[in-house]
Amino acid sequence: MVIDNGGDHPRKWGARLMLKLRHNYDGGALSSVVYDVVELQHNHPLTPSPSAVKHMRAHKNHDDTVMQFVDTMQESHVPQSCIMGVLSDLHGGQDNIPFTSRDVENRKEANVRKENADDINKLLEFFNECTLQNSKFYCDAQLDENGVIKNLFWSHASSQAEFADFGDAVTFDITYKTNIYEMPLAMFVGANHHMQSTLFGCALLRDEKGKVGACVLQEGCRRMTSTQRSESMNKLVKHKFADHQTALHRFAWRMLEVITNRKEKEAAETRACSMSRLYTRAAFRLFEEVLQDNTDFRITQDDNFRNGSNSRLLQMSMKGYLHASANSGSIQVFLQYKLDIDVLCMFCTHMLRAFVHVQVEKIPAVYILKRYTMKAKSNVPFDRRDRETTRPDGVQESYRTNMMMIEAFGVARAACKSKVAFDRAMAVLKGLRSQVEEIPRDSTATVDTNTQDGIAGRVQNAEISREPPSPPPKVKNKRKHP
Repeated sequence: MVIDNGGDHPRKWGARLMLKLRHNYDGGALSSVVYDVVELQHNHPLTPSPSAVKHMRAHKNHDDTVMQFVDTMQESHVPQSCIMGVLSDLHGGQDNIPFTSRDVENRKEANVRKENADDINKLLEFFNECTLQNSKFYCDAQLDENGVIKNLFWSHASSQAEFADFGDAVTFDITYKTNIYEMPLAMFVGANHHMQSTLFGCALLRDEKGKVGACVLQEGCRRMTSTQRSESMNKLVKHKFADHQTALHRFAWRMLEVITNRKEKEAAETRACSMSRLYTRAAFRLFEEVLQDNTDFRITQDDNFRNGSNSRLLQMSMKGYLHASANSGSIQVFLQYKLDIDVLCMFCTHMLRAFVHVQVEKIPAVYILKRYTMKAKSNVPFDRRDRETTRPDGVQESYRTNMMMIEAFGVARAACKSKVAFDRAMAVLKGLRSQVEEIPRDSTATVDTNTQDGIAGRVQNAEISREPPSPPPKVKNKRKHP
């Protein structure tokens, strides 16, 4: 029995409300409980409605299973209103929820504080786990004179494999407000054979205009053919995976989720065009658009130009000229602008216009780039997978998860039929869970984070690298309080 002013003790209230119980034992065992003293006098009004009881501290019921489900929804960026709607459906109405909406918000803030604590060590543990999953994972960190992380770069095995296949065209851009330290995010983005954005690597910089930022840009742009902004990837990261409240270790984990999301998109597109003989579906759509645009040009023959018995010059209504030569039935086309650039690609509007003009039945293979075909990906000498899906016993983790889910739901359906079955199932499951959590994960290798061979030692300052690095300074909140 709790008074309405529970938890607030500004002065003595003098409430006489009291309830005293007496336990009766028979042979050392509790046999019954009886009311010994009951005092119902009180000097303040009782809680007016049952829905107001959950606002009392002593009547708040935070079930572990429900709160873990709430934590999962909050980590997935589910809005507060949607979370309360789900909880209302689970409890049969909003009045039956044993806690308030403010309690859910407070739990989120507490989880954020707990998540941000010991951020750097958690980041190193995540990088170590990535190295255990695939030794091709690479990361590098630079510390300042005080041992604080200044710049950080990492790239997963799948990103390096994508760069080997589609690294001929790379875009580079810097995005802001993606972590709690407001370190600008530099992403190296390309396009695969489905014309989808793919991530090659990313870096967090404290000074994008300094020497290190210029060095990252110079090294990243060494093989670039474009430095345009990657707006699609920026929007994806900032609107779905990270924001200004994301810790470093959580940010690195979510960037891996970005790569996984891109893989799912690519897999869906690959399945959609699995029956294609040569081009991907996206490449074929682009080819259709270019083929339609070539009707805007007109070709005329220039009889005054001679460069061999089997050569002729085709003048087009554009800046430059098109030279087509015929030799033994084969067609070779070279498009030369005033900048003396040779274009050899099937997506060139002017080149396709020349093919249509000379009535080429089949585009020569020299003009078809492999990166736009179904066989664009090569066999790299390492595993493309960022996560190990097959365990040492040869069984995939997804198989274990599916089998456990089937049995778990079967037990839940059977245990809900009676109270005896429910109590028995709950007792067994709680004991089983404590036993299973003590069993370590399957592992075949270890990485020492305190040596130069570990992730913590992979920094540019060798003297400081023997100690765990420190996190960057957090940016103060700029909101103006009244």
